Amino acid sequence: MLQFAERAVDEIVFTNRGRHMDDLEKAVLRGTLRRKTYKEIAKELECSDSHLREVGSELWKIISEELGDKISKSNLRSELEKLQVSICSSDCVQQIDSVIYSGEPRDNSGVSPKSNCQRHDLSQMPELGAFYDRASELDTLKTWILQEQCRIIALMGISGIGKTQLARQLVEQIQSEFESVIWRSLEHAPPFAQLEADFIQVFCSPQPEDASAEKKKELPLIQYLQKHRCLIILDDIHNLCCPGELAGKYKPGYEPYKSFFRKIRTLPHQSCLILMGWEHPRDCLPLKKHSSGVGTMQLKGLDPLSTEALLRETELENREQWQMLNLYEGNPFWLKSVVFQIQELEIEPTNISSEHSLLLPENVKDNLQEQFDRLSPQEQQVLHLLAQAEEPVNLGQLLQNQTIEASNSINALHSLCDRSLIERKNKRYSVSPAIKQALHLHDSQKKGY
Repeated sequence: MLQFAERAVDEIVFTNRGRHMDDLEKAVLRGTLRRKTYKEIAKELECSDSHLREVGSELWKIISEELGDKISKSNLRSELEKLQVSICSSDCVQQIDSVIYSGEPRDNSGVSPKSNCQRHDLSQMPELGAFYDRASELDTLKTWILQEQCRIIALMGISGIGKTQLARQLVEQIQSEFESVIWRSLEHAPPFAQLEADFIQVFCSPQPEDASAEKKKELPLIQYLQKHRCLIILDDIHNLCCPGELAGKYKPGYEPYKSFFRKIRTLPHQSCLILMGWEHPRDCLPLKKHSSGVGTMQLKGLDPLSTEALLRETELENREQWQMLNLYEGNPFWLKSVVFQIQELEIEPTNISSEHSLLLPENVKDNLQEQFDRLSPQEQQVLHLLAQAEEPVNLGQLLQNQTIEASNSINALHSLCDRSLIERKNKRYSVSPAIKQALHLHDSQKKGY
């Protein structure tokens, strides 16, 4: 009851006054619902009960205007209980059959166990296999979203590293905290107007037949996210960005996304937007890892214990082959693809004992080449320089190369880091064996070898 009441009253205050409840209003509401007197609430807050009476009187007035009934401290709880019953009976029960939900556990009758007023559309959330331990990353994301009220989160990483699995696990653990959860893939890069219409249809449909014209009128998406607590996951966000440029530049015609992301980042609301992809629009990334309601997480490979769990699942018994697979740096997609090839062809570990004879299955190669094709000319130059170096290179060594201007080198280096195509450790930069091998094959293919 308390959680429903806080959200409902906060929405009423926002709708009528254009702001959320302040701390005193929240304290008066909670105390009233717990049947405390103004004097008891004031004692806890160490303030005057007369001031709290004024705060309460104004709050009851706002609620009365919205509900059309006289609300006071004495009848608040009973009126909000009626409101909760009314919403869940006349709204949710009628709409339950229209909720699109994929992946929610159901009982033997096929009915979802959820009974609250949630509109979820997870029809585009992929079905995935085993989830390998990402406890630290999960805890960080949950802290950002549930405790720090992060408004927008960029979940970055090279293809196959496990972004989608992590996001799916996150959704399963926190979806009950939101009125609506929607997962969308931007694989085909829909115009923003199309995506907005899609979301609003989920939020508003179906409308009761006798809904007033005012209720039927569609609001801009940002206003729905202000009025309701929503979690939105946008996968394949890199498809909004222009290939052949440094990471994060919008394609022509996709500037409305920029405006929407800016509103998500700067306007007050209770919702959260998670963006996943190989690269992200520049304006979505904060100047530091986590600040001002914006969080950035760049996902790395699995740790050794999780990698071992993955390999045990594949039933690859030869421990020598396990050692060789360290060259794939914990990327689940790479590891599973390589193991499948080893098992299908019965390859001996002595035949793939170094990075110079590294296995690179076609699906891994094609995936990396697709990412290479998105690079700007200066990124391609810097990536080749790093791939040709026998040891990790520091910035000074890179800038000694006279074929690229210093500022272009630094910008390209930054962009390649954002794309997770190079590694940075102890102020030195390097390229992983798998990416070196894919880059070599990519060059050979372009030359027609």
